[in-house]
Amino acid sequence: MLLMLMLTLLLYSGCKKKLSLPELTTADIVELTPFSATTGGNIISDGNSDIIARGICWIDMPDRTPRITDNITSDGKGAGIFTSHLINLLPGTTYNVRAYATNSEGTQYGQTVSFTTLVTEPEISDLYIDASEITISSAKLHGLVNPMSLNTIITFEYGLTTSYEKSIPSTPNNISIGGFWDVAANITELIPSSNYHFRIKAENALGITYSKDKIFTTAGWQTTITNTSFKDVTLNSVTIQAKVNPGLIPTLVLIEYGTSTSYSNSVSATQIPLNGGSDIDVSATIDNLTSATKYYFRIKSYNQTFITYSSDFNFTTYRVADVDGNYYHSIIIGSQEWFQENLKTKHYQNGDAINLLPFDDDWKSTTEGAYIYYNYDLDLGKKYGNLYNFYAVSDARYVCPDGWHVPSLAEWKTLVDFAGGESVAQAKLREPGTADWSYHANADNSTGFTALGGGIRLSYGPYWGYQNSATFWSTTAFTSDTQYKYAMRMSWELVEWQIDSKTAGFSIRCLKN
Repeated sequence: MLLMLMLTLLLYSGCKKKLSLPELTTADIVELTPFSATTGGNIISDGNSDIIARGICWIDMPDRTPRITDNITSDGKGAGIFTSHLINLLPGTTYNVRAYATNSEGTQYGQTVSFTTLVTEPEISDLYIDASEITISSAKLHGLVNPMSLNTIITFEYGLTTSYEKSIPSTPNNISIGGFWDVAANITELIPSSNYHFRIKAENALGITYSKDKIFTTAGWQTTITNTSFKDVTLNSVTIQAKVNPGLIPTLVLIEYGTSTSYSNSVSATQIPLNGGSDIDVSATIDNLTSATKYYFRIKSYNQTFITYSSDFNFTTYRVADVDGNYYHSIIIGSQEWFQENLKTKHYQNGDAINLLPFDDDWKSTTEGAYIYYNYDLDLGKKYGNLYNFYAVSDARYVCPDGWHVPSLAEWKTLVDFAGGESVAQAKLREPGTADWSYHANADNSTGFTALGGGIRLSYGPYWGYQNSATFWSTTAFTSDTQYKYAMRMSWELVEWQIDSKTAGFSIRCLKN
């Protein structure tokens, strides 16, 4: 019995398989790229125990043997041949790999195989290239660059054309660690309101990569000039003014002027340089002009990008000033030189005041020189001049400026005859249109005399004829009785020689001596 038990145990022990670690080999590397590789293994023996895990382990440290505690793939179970795909590798990097297999006895490895991933030129992401923080003269350029684990130099090229006239190193500039890096550069000294091209250049030992061309536009726009005008014209000076929008670009402004549109002179506006993006009032006073001269002018604005001109304008300096500083143009008509405006002075040549008499009783009873504005309205006085009685005309202190005088009846007739006679002269002497006259009468003012319908003050005080008549004093008496004097009157379509009292209020046009 004991003998049979021993034989049975011996037979059982002889039939049981011995367990061991698996036996396997590592496959060669195939399909090698900068970022991946294909390998695998062949499990020759499972060690009499089921293979519960298999794959490849790897490490990028050439002096170390990889283990399953490093990077691994998991490629199923069982013995036999299997394939593994290694991904997310770094270009130009050396790796040690070996196959592994695990059964109930533990993990066994195949032989170690070394390989180096391929290398390539840098990669640039065109989707993430842009420009920001754009001003009139600067911008910040951005991009994403992958150096592919090779030492890579990165620059931004930029310019007004795709010739890219300039370049600047990026920050960071020299990269060797794989993966996309955010690179940037600040560029300055740009031209306002200009289109700039730029691209990224990345260079390593294997080659150069360029991004696609990108475009941005610097801030700013062309200067605009509006509301150009002149004011405060005198015998020898004028003030020119305008509104200038510099378009965000520092801008200088000149007033160019001269006796022709060749503009032989210029003066800087007092407000320069201009900055900002809204209208700015600019002005300049021009002195040392010649009296009675027509001048042309225009505004010129200029900056590093644009030159802008206004339209051409003109003004004429005055010919003469009275003692109060009122200015007058003159016009030569035939052999005579006349004021083109009605007299406005409140003083005689020597500075003595002429009486201002607004009340009817004072006006009709005075025997001294007096003046008034039509309807005692100062604004009408500024436009149409004053209305004077004859006592002011005949005063030895003189109402006209030095070198000028109130014309005689004969001098008035010389003017009227030159203009074609009493029946047609009014049209040639009167301002056209209905701005200052209530009727048209086919006026063309071809002589330039420019009579306005300023009305009169009657000898007993009331006002009459506003925008219906223009009546001017002469120094000539109607008869030897000097109580009544001649005046030239334009009313409706005729020139008339009016006889009226010394206390009537008429306009004065001065004539050159």
